[in-house]
Amino acid sequence: MTRSAPDKIVEIFDGMTLRDLSKRSGATINALQSILADLGERVESEFDSITIDLAELVVLSLSKFKL
Repeated sequence: MTRSAPDKIVEIFDGMTLRDLSKRSGATINALQSILADLGERVESEFDSITIDLAELVVLSLSKFKL
């Protein structure tokens, strides 16, 4: 019987920056920018803010990758 790692909870909020999301999720800025690009969004700086809906989509996308 194998045990899977517990799900990580990432607290998000409207207007958070990529830097905030990176710190909370443990993902790199580059990984987050890549996911946003795949979603059709363009974020140039780690200090650009994103909506709560977009942050949620990014976090859900992160669950597909091993951090």
